[in-house]
Amino acid sequence: MKRIKSRIKEAKLQFMVKSNILILAIIAFFPYALSAKGIENHVQDMQDVFPFAECLNIFYLVSSYLDEPDWAVTGAQRPHFIKEDPFFSKEKFDNHRIWYHWGLSELGMLSPSLARTHRPLVKIVSRFQHDEQRRFWLLLTEEEQGRLRKLFAKAAPELGFPGKSFHLQEQQVFALVKIMYSIHLLGDHTTKEYHIIRSEEDVRRDIESSIRILAGYNNRTKAMKLIDYLNQTAPISRYSRGTINCSAQKYLDALKNSSHGFSQFLLSCKGFGYNYKDRFREANLKLK
Repeated sequence: MKRIKSRIKEAKLQFMVKSNILILAIIAFFPYALSAKGIENHVQDMQDVFPFAECLNIFYLVSSYLDEPDWAVTGAQRPHFIKEDPFFSKEKFDNHRIWYHWGLSELGMLSPSLARTHRPLVKIVSRFQHDEQRRFWLLLTEEEQGRLRKLFAKAAPELGFPGKSFHLQEQQVFALVKIMYSIHLLGDHTTKEYHIIRSEEDVRRDIESSIRILAGYNNRTKAMKLIDYLNQTAPISRYSRGTINCSAQKYLDALKNSSHGFSQFLLSCKGFGYNYKDRFREANLKLK
């Protein structure tokens, strides 16, 4: 009898040890599920994905566009127009991720905001009276357009598109910035509270559409090869949607891959207006 009790006690002890080891392993393997990424982490992701040997200022600006709703006030949780408005300033907007994490429109910086489809924000605004709802969306769209003008005005010259650009060049700058923006969102998807930002499926579609723009007609086969590689390497699983989001990190890692990832694709593009390697070098951007 004593021997049986001893074995039961030993079995319980082994179970507790194994359980603790498993918990520690999960914490060690998925640290991103427990805390938010900082701007430095997002910037590092961008540098790992893009072919530049040095960190670009635009990486920081794109991340601050997402994580700093008010560029005038460091650490603010809401845009400036909310703070200044006597009605909206009384409302609670207590998470920076409800701002500007809804995606960039395919039509560019002067298009209507996608914020009207961003459920966490829509849920708050729906409590307002009709006139206040209308005024809110107008103010937000104006604010967003102003921020985007500043963002693209900084991005174009740093990426080698100085001066007045043609429509194709504007599309290419937009696509490059959109991929940076999407990298940030993918990073957010590897942390908690990813349910309040643009879905991983939509973020992936944004990246794929940007890849096609950057490829043009002549490089479309290379674009499809990259897109297929990304989706085959990091399929979205039912498990990742419900608990810890593994597929977003795998997708990020695939984008970073030095042999098959985004940098390899971008620098391999050819054709008039699509030779990014020469464009970057002409802009004195050092490549990896």
